Amino acid sequence: MKTSGLKTVALAALALLAAEALRAQPVANPTSFNFTYQVNTTTLPAAGKLTATLSKSTATGYSLTASVSPPMSWLTVTPGAGASPLTLTVTVNPTGLSPGSYTGVITLGTNPGTSTTLVPVALSISNPPSSITVSPAPGVGNYTPGVSGANPVLAYNYTTGQSAAS
Repeated sequence: MKTSGLKTVALAALALLAAEALRAQPVANPTSFNFTYQVNTTTLPAAGKLTATLSKSTATGYSLTASVSPPMSWLTVTPGAGASPLTLTVTVNPTGLSPGSYTGVITLGTNPGTSTTLVPVALSISNPPSSITVSPAPGVGNYTPGVSGANPVLAYNYTTGQSAAS
């Protein structure tokens, strides 16, 4: 009889610990990020703000952690840890990346570790619109057929966003 009472108390304690661990689930706001960048633009995408919190019913002694996993050179989150509510800065640096789509994940966790929340991050890098500029060659004014000669010279620049041809 005493053994079954002890088992009941032990099971109740385990249930309470499990419930506490579930309450230590980090909450993210916002739940995802989308950044865009156009090649050859001088301004990098503005940093994003992420707020991580724990439920008010979470026991004391828990802190929040934040990291990019797996680590990616173009994505950072700072600071790496702190008390709830934790305000984080999410920064992307597209320098050196080719046009295309990139994805990463910010992992929010707790210390001591109980559970994690994943925050997806997307970065879209595009080329600028193509353009062409046509102008007379240096030293050539206006071209007049029959007066300016048989072989007029024209200079042009075509920009694709990656390199210029002339």
